[in-house]
Formats: sequence, C-alpha cells, structure tokens
Amino acid sequence: AWPCAALDALDGETAYPVALGAAAAGHHVPLAATLEHFLLAFTANLVSAAVRLGPIGQTDGQRVTAGALPAIHATARFALTSTLDDLGSATLASDLASMEGPEPPSNLQASPQVASVPAAGAAASAGPTAPADVVELRAKSDVWITLRTSENPDRTQLLHKGEVFRAPEGGGGMTLVTGKPTDLEILVNGEVMPPLDAGVFARGVPLDPQRLRGSAASAAAPSPARPIPGAAPNPAPNSGKPSTP
Repeated sequence: AWPCAALDALDGETAYPVALGAAAAGHHVPLAATLEHFLLAFTANLVSAAVRLGPIGQTDGQRVTAGALPAIHATARFALTSTLDDLGSATLASDLASMEGPEPPSNLQASPQVASVPAAGAAASAGPTAPADVVELRAKSDVWITLRTSENPDRTQLLHKGEVFRAPEGGGGMTLVTGKPTDLEILVNGEVMPPLDAGVFARGVPLDPQRLRGSAASAAAPSPARPIPGAAPNPAPNSGKPSTP
C-alpha cells in the first residue's frame, strides 16, 4: 500500500505489525504516532466487529472507540519506553487451544449460503411461508436494559432516547429486565404492546411474540363487574305467570 525501500527489504511472509512498522519507518512516521494509530486501528476493528454482530449499534460503537482513547494513549506511552523483555510473552497452552478450535469466518458480512431450491410441486404444496414475528424495544428516554438467554451470558446495554433494539427472529429466547419500564416500549410487528407492571420487569419479561400478544389481550379485555357491597340482588325476570298467593 505504501511502496518504499523498507517494505521491499522484507523477505517472504511478514507479520502485520512488523510490516506496518517497516512502512512507518520507511516513510519517516514518528514512532509515537505509529503506536497510537496502530492501537486506534486495532480498537476500531474490534468495535466494528461488535457492531456487525449486533451487540451494539453505530452510535454506541463510536462512544466505545472515543472512550478507549485514554487507554490507547497510555498504552502507546508504555510501549514507547518498553523493551522486548517487557513486551514479550509465552502462551503456548492458549495458542495450542486456539489451533484446535473451529476456523472463524474471514468476513463478518459474508453472505449466507443459499439453500437448494425445492421442486415446483413441493413448493406449491408447502404454500407461502409466514413471515417471522419481529419484537423490538424502543426507548422513550435513556434506559438501561439487560437481555438474558439460557445459553449466553447476560447482556446489558444502554438504549438512548429514540433508539430501537430488534430482537432475533421470534424473540431469540431472550428475557428482558429493566429498572425503568415506563421509559421503554415493546413492539410486536410494529404494534406497541400495553405497558406491563414494574414487578414483572424485575422478574424478567420473555420477548416471545405469542406471550406478549397474550398479555396485550388480557390487558385489553374488560374486567367482570363486581357486586356493590350492601346492594340488593337483581330480581329474577318475570315469566308472565301470575304469582301464587
């Protein structure tokens, strides 16, 4: 990318940090600036992966990167005065364990594999597939939410006013916990569900579309009339026959 004699002097495959250092030295970029920019680019790549995978949005991603700047400056200053003995390490067990794991995808935005197309007769008999229900959380003001699943650790994040979190298809088996339920709206396919009791949110609200709709139907159903204490019961309807003396 930056042709120079220092890069041309590299022989064969070279680790990325070494190639970057050689390019910076070949173009007379100061070491302190090179360290800071390398760390900033590394941090930005990690944040970009988090944004693509869904845990945070674009706005929170920018906040995370900006919040990391003090640590980036401090780390660059430490590395600037460190020796190879300070920076070196040996983690053979971790490296060997990583080699045994599955190979991660090289592109987080890679298109999914296309399934085989069924025969025309089979498609006609199956009929159209109903679209999956969409569950969303919309913040009416800044609110912290915690999302729980049975398989993954709790995920806590801040939703800013107007931001929307979209759950995976069918709710993704998630349970919502928040301390400020009045600052949050739950939507199913774009329809706002009636607010739930604050105690329910403390225990956790499953983001299951069917259960959310059931709660909405229960809230909309009229409650049966209660008798007024001390009031006389309603008389039985007259059957039209004369009363017997």
